[in-house]
Amino acid sequence: MLSMSEADLRAAIVAEARTWVGTPYGDNQRVKGAGVDCGYLLLAVYAAVGAVPDFRPDYYAPQHHLHSSDEVYLRYVLDRATESPGPPGPGDVVMFRFGRVFSHAGIVVGWPMIVHAMRLDGVTLDNVERCILGPRALDNLPRRYFTLWPEMSEDSGAREAVVIND
Repeated sequence: MLSMSEADLRAAIVAEARTWVGTPYGDNQRVKGAGVDCGYLLLAVYAAVGAVPDFRPDYYAPQHHLHSSDEVYLRYVLDRATESPGPPGPGDVVMFRFGRVFSHAGIVVGWPMIVHAMRLDGVTLDNVERCILGPRALDNLPRRYFTLWPEMSEDSGAREAVVIND
């Protein structure tokens, strides 16, 4: 991770995520303005600001979440971040279980606002409480929060645990 303050790195993540808004959706792609999926969006944003080392995930089928219980995406996130009780702060990740596994994620810009890539809409800035993914509202999907800052620090502030859908 870069040697910048937590507040500065969080701000850099949010700023970079916003530059992707309007990029069309593209499975297994990460080209700003041309195509990206929700997994590669996270990788592109966090790697661009130096928050995580860049890497190339193994190929994953676009419909993986409907046919397998293998938590591929969740493992990639857990290898680089720590689960937190929430509410998430700017620059944190929220993952949603869609299908059989946690297969959709977004970057928090200020809870409940996230930047995420959706198949029909591309990369958008959405309110989790009002956004629809497939046949269900994001707010009704089971979710988990992740942070690069596992220790509570002075500039992250205190956060209360919230009950999420199980």
